[in-house]
Order: sequence, then C-alpha cells, then structure tokens
Amino acid sequence: MANRPRRNLQSAGQLLEKAASSLFRWATTDHSGIGKMRKLMPKRGFLDEILDILVFSLIAVFGAVLQAAWIYILIAYGIPFLIFGHF
Repeated sequence: MANRPRRNLQSAGQLLEKAASSLFRWATTDHSGIGKMRKLMPKRGFLDEILDILVFSLIAVFGAVLQAAWIYILIAYGIPFLIFGHF
C-alpha cells in the first residue's frame, strides 16, 4: 500500500514530462510556413538587409509619432467635446 503513492508520483512525473516536451515541440514548430518560404527566397546581401532594417525602423518611428498625435487629438479635443456636449 505504501508503494502506491510513490508509483502515482512517478507516473505523474512521466506524464508531466511528456506533456511539457510535446508542448515545447509544438511551440517550436513552424506552423506558418515561413521556413519553407525563407528557403525559396533568393539570397540577399548585407547592404540590402541594412536598408530593410532602416526602412522598417523609419516606418515604426513614423507609426509611433502618428499614434502619439492621434492620442493627443483625442485627449485635447475629444474629451472636452464629449464633456460639454457640443454635438
């Protein structure tokens, strides 16, 4: 009878290990097909990659500035408009 909890503990450990390894394998699997697309893409040079990084960085900065301006407009003009009821 004293052996039964130990066996249950061992089987629970094995079950947990199997579940964790299966979850990790699923999480690291390429479900989107990006890996296949990357293999089919032509090789690019260092300067092309730097240019892409620069363009994406500029787009991100522009998006952040645009979002900040939108939030400012909403707070500065939208809230008073709703509070004072000028519809």
